[in-house]
Amino acid sequence: MTGELTLASGRTIWLEELRQWDVYADLLEGLPSNRLNARIVDSAIESAPSPSVLVRPTERPEPKFPGAGWLPRICSVGTFESKIARDVSCHASKLTIVWFQDDFGFPPTGQALEQVVTVNWNRHATDFLY
Repeated sequence: MTGELTLASGRTIWLEELRQWDVYADLLEGLPSNRLNARIVDSAIESAPSPSVLVRPTERPEPKFPGAGWLPRICSVGTFESKIARDVSCHASKLTIVWFQDDFGFPPTGQALEQVVTVNWNRHATDFLY
């Protein structure tokens, strides 16, 4: 397992911290509603350290039950560092990325990876001094 990702922009970012949990661990019966899924996504981004950016998950509808659907099962909150984004007087930059994926672990795979690597680091990250 490596904590390194290369963004679509060519920028390399390094994972400093990763938290993951099963988004439906408390769902004891029934199907998740679109409203519950929206609350799960909102809660994930609200609890993430700043600065943070959400990679919005794709909800898979439940065909037989309108208004129900499934998010990818695992919420991931990763804090990354990289070279400076904008301020040349700083040493590095930091950003927390929130994404959803089907399994525990890093790096993300499939659609989750495709989405994470498109994050605009220069726009969202904060530069800092060590």
